[in-house]
Amino acid sequence: MMFGMAKFIVLDNIKKAIGLDQCKIFFYGAAPLKQTSVDYFASLDIGLFNMYGLSETTGSSTIHYPHDFSLNHAGMCMAGASIKIADPDEKGQGEI
Repeated sequence: MMFGMAKFIVLDNIKKAIGLDQCKIFFYGAAPLKQTSVDYFASLDIGLFNMYGLSETTGSSTIHYPHDFSLNHAGMCMAGASIKIADPDEKGQGEI
């Protein structure tokens, strides 16, 4: 109840003032996001979705979901896409 009231009184007005009042989720890509930016959007109750893709892949190949957000990887492979990791290490991590 308290968050709902604070969201209505404070967050909604801040989002409106900076032009993000219609933003429900935020997709970003092309470069890593700094932790301060992640914290800022989280403070406005805006979910972040990191997407990775190349022109060769016809757009996005991976996506971060808010429940699994991390600055340390490119996210999960999107439905219908497949990705190959070249020379994976013991954790299965490596270059796409």
